[in-house]
Amino acid sequence: MDRVDASSLWASLLAHTRQMIPLQGAAIRVDRDSLVDAARASPRNLQENPSGLNALAYLDPHCTLALLDYVLDRAEHPRDALLARQVLGRLARDTLA
Repeated sequence: MDRVDASSLWASLLAHTRQMIPLQGAAIRVDRDSLVDAARASPRNLQENPSGLNALAYLDPHCTLALLDYVLDRAEHPRDALLARQVLGRLARDTLA
């Protein structure tokens, strides 16, 4: 395994996270139905599934509800189960009742 400078890695992670802030703002301003439609039309291959779940973590919980079938489908796969649980954990407690 290659040794990575932890400080550089942490700085890169923070920079990446900061880049998401404007995208979150844009996601708030865009038509939610169009955003959900785009997510549904996105190809669901093995490389894209974790990225789709990560993207949902940055979006409004209403998008998560609209894509609940996708999140639950991913929760059945061991590789994506934890991330799917994290996405679902952002929903209000009584949302799924």
